Amino acid sequence: MKLNKSVIGAVAAVSALAVVMYLSDRPVETRDGVVLPRTRDEYEKLNKDSSELVLEIFGRADAGMEVTDADRSKLKDAIKKFEAMKAYEPRQVAALFGSGKCYMLLGENQLAADRLAQAWENRMVDPQKELEAVRLTAIEAAALASEATLELAAQEVSTMNTSAASGQRKEAEDSRKKASILYQRAFSLADDAVKLVPTAPRYLAARGQALLAVGRKDDAKADLSKALRLDANSPKVKQLAKLLQ
Repeated sequence: MKLNKSVIGAVAAVSALAVVMYLSDRPVETRDGVVLPRTRDEYEKLNKDSSELVLEIFGRADAGMEVTDADRSKLKDAIKKFEAMKAYEPRQVAALFGSGKCYMLLGENQLAADRLAQAWENRMVDPQKELEAVRLTAIEAAALASEATLELAAQEVSTMNTSAASGQRKEAEDSRKKASILYQRAFSLADDAVKLVPTAPRYLAARGQALLAVGRKDDAKADLSKALRLDANSPKVKQLAKLLQ
């Protein structure tokens, strides 16, 4: 399900409003009524509110449950808050992770990949980078960014096949090259996550999926077999393991 234009426009406007807020003593709101934080306390309030909206949804989604229409509405509301947090402190891993995972569950894979990859890259500049929670969130972001990037690669493969079938050779080749770059990017992100937490089933599954996508079936089988041993009930792992049978 795609986000409507008003939501995307609101997100794009947050950064511009962040500049305005420092030129005035009055609180600044986005057009959706989210007050941009001016202090750390206001930032933490947004963090609390957004977390309350999404934590249960994240947990159910990780357990393989369907995201409902009511969930989607909450995810969209949470995105506005996470983006406002990002405007206040763009180096913060948590806000980027929250926004990215929301986008991922809404099927907005490009935005998800962008936010999650940025969360991973910010692990060394986050003001609270010494906290274990920040480190672990950044690693989780890398694994999820890999998954979102694989979805983008699959879209390019689909475009490549469509273009090839209609005789558009240049367009098909362009999509093939884009898919190849995305597959390598997905593998790199998942590999980084596995190297740091080698016993996380989801990270192994993400790397296994990337390996499978580029034809490295034996390596993929090793990762997915290990993931299954660590968590035989993981919906994500079981789904991927079926591809190797």
